[in-house]
Amino acid sequence: MVAACLAAVFTGGCADAPRGARPAEAVRPVETAAPPASTARSAEAGPPAAATAPDEGASEPAPASTAAATPPSTPAPPQPQRPQVARAASAVTTAPSRVVSRGRTDRKAVALTFDAGADRGHAARILDELARQRVHAAFGMTGMWAEANRDLLARVRDEGHELINHSYDHSSFTGVSWSTVVRTPADRAAQLARTERIIEEVTGASTKPYFRPPFGDYDASVLADVGALGYGMTVMWTVDSMGWRGWEAGPIAQRCLEGAAAGAIYIFHVGASSRDADALPAIIEGLRARGFEIVSLADLLASPST
Repeated sequence: MVAACLAAVFTGGCADAPRGARPAEAVRPVETAAPPASTARSAEAGPPAAATAPDEGASEPAPASTAAATPPSTPAPPQPQRPQVARAASAVTTAPSRVVSRGRTDRKAVALTFDAGADRGHAARILDELARQRVHAAFGMTGMWAEANRDLLARVRDEGHELINHSYDHSSFTGVSWSTVVRTPADRAAQLARTERIIEEVTGASTKPYFRPPFGDYDASVLADVGALGYGMTVMWTVDSMGWRGWEAGPIAQRCLEGAAAGAIYIFHVGASSRDADALPAIIEGLRARGFEIVSLADLLASPST
């Protein structure tokens, strides 16, 4: 998720910069019929600050400032079962998509998510490390990335990772963070359907019910539109690694471990400009040393009774 990227300007940067990290030529925030759920974070903003859905929705949850002491030895990693990719119910719904920036907090577990929107980047290395550590994650990918990297897309699904629809070309759904905007219900539907079609063609799997808005831009109209299309969960995050901003592996790992908390959803990026892949081994090992399970997104978001 490097700051300036997007379909038509993929020049090695990441198409997935978090909200507020827009380039100088981006348009000013656009008012919509319904007030936006939140405003864009500035590019200099620090970690999320509220326990509710980040704008990233409203304001982002604050990561925990401290972590439990590391035990003298790290337990052997669990042998996970391949998670099932959730699918939306076939019945048409008019309910708005629900914003989720944190999962259940009754267990010491977290989930890792990776956005793929620009270049091929470090995706293969990340998949190698996840396989070595026996971790299942979720990948938010644009249709353009999926189309250009069908082998990696197939591998993501074959290795049991979940899929999140991240639009086709990473256009902002509100206009807050980028000059290329899709605002009408028909335009948004076309973005999601085109990506879904490519992913189903390669993997036979659906991204539903998961949607991740480009740049984290959404408002009430976006939630209504994507919810009506079967994307019942708009997946945001609790902890942003900041790898997209060019942070080195050490600070990335430190930030992620300091932000560890029950139910945390992490966001990383696969792009070549991000150092998230370099930090990933230390993050996984550090989380486990602190007693956290690393589970699938579906597992983290499941209600305690299921």
